[in-house]
Amino acid sequence: MDNSQLLKIVKHAYNTVPFYRELKKQVKTVNSEISGIEEFKNLPFVDKEMVQKSHELLLSDDYLTYPNNSRLSIRRTSGSTGKYLRIYWDYKYNIKSLLELWYCRKKFYNIHPHDKYCYFYTTDYRANKLIDEPEMIIAGDKKSIGFSKNGLNEEKLLKIYNSMYEFNPIYILIQPSMAILLMECMERNNKPCFLDLRYIELTGEMLINSVRDKLENFFGCPVCNQYGCNEANSIACEHGDRNLYINTSNVYVEIVKDGKCVSKGEYGDIYITSLTNYAMPFIRYKIGDQGKLIYKDNKQILELVTGRTTYFVIDREKNRLPSYIFLRPIEHINEQIGLVIYQFQVVQNDIDDFEVYLSLAPTYAGWKKTIEELFISNIKQETIKTANWKFTYKEGLYPDNATGKLTYFFSKIDGGIYGY
Repeated sequence: MDNSQLLKIVKHAYNTVPFYRELKKQVKTVNSEISGIEEFKNLPFVDKEMVQKSHELLLSDDYLTYPNNSRLSIRRTSGSTGKYLRIYWDYKYNIKSLLELWYCRKKFYNIHPHDKYCYFYTTDYRANKLIDEPEMIIAGDKKSIGFSKNGLNEEKLLKIYNSMYEFNPIYILIQPSMAILLMECMERNNKPCFLDLRYIELTGEMLINSVRDKLENFFGCPVCNQYGCNEANSIACEHGDRNLYINTSNVYVEIVKDGKCVSKGEYGDIYITSLTNYAMPFIRYKIGDQGKLIYKDNKQILELVTGRTTYFVIDREKNRLPSYIFLRPIEHINEQIGLVIYQFQVVQNDIDDFEVYLSLAPTYAGWKKTIEELFISNIKQETIKTANWKFTYKEGLYPDNATGKLTYFFSKIDGGIYGY
């Protein structure tokens, strides 16, 4: 394997990013040259907690001034780990990071960048500023339509379906729970499928095979998994055989257990090194999932731990809602006040009974009342907003021992688990 791309970005990170320069001072095993793969393997591991506490030090010096800083875009990620981060991307490297994914879409599913598609979102940003998200976003070239996942009910789902049917997408980018809600709405109302649809790409949640099978049968097209994160974009995608193949031009993946890289085929924590994000490099970075690496025809396949469960929120009208509705309040709070919420988890104990666990930046300990008011006010679903809310504050939230994953939403009531 050619490691030149890996070593290039590692040198860039440790020479131009304050966070890594400081890390180099603290860790004696870091060689200033980093000229080979063995030296790379001596570099320290990095996790989200480290990044959160030093987020202002993660931007490369190369992007502090014009013209490079004019190419920056900012991503916000709350993700399934319940940890909030702001991620910087140079738009030209952002495009580069997706090239292998697009190659696979074209080769295995006949999907092209110019094809019409639909997608779903929770929040909306313009010029890197958070705005009140519209119900629908139509691209200027009319090649895409996005739909808000907030405020869902039967009427809104039908409205979304009608817009999608009229638009007639070639492919859909969607989360499994949202795909289920759309499919069930279509079934209840005896609605026909989209005429030219030939591909559905699922991301953001664990994909259960029984759910995939039902979606494929209903929509009559391949339903495929794409695994990634905002820090690096696409990590792995399917090649038509339900295996997740590593996008090796974009990421270097390691599996780590007890602080050491494990042998091939052994499960552990997934660490990535982004090969394309030069604005905010992530080197040997723990992304919060577990899996193992196996090989087929000299290609790396990532097999994820399947112990996670994704839950629906159930409101007093018995609507099943995607848990993404809780990401909106977190993003609004962190944009309006500052990077105040490090971690969060929402637990539904019963209908109209929710508890929110929050881990705050130490300097915001006196802002609890404001945070609670903002959280509730930024929930768009009225049947959820007026429920009973309890807020509990902790220094840190810890992952489930069985899965190694901290989910940002958990339900204790019947009907909350999705699957068939």
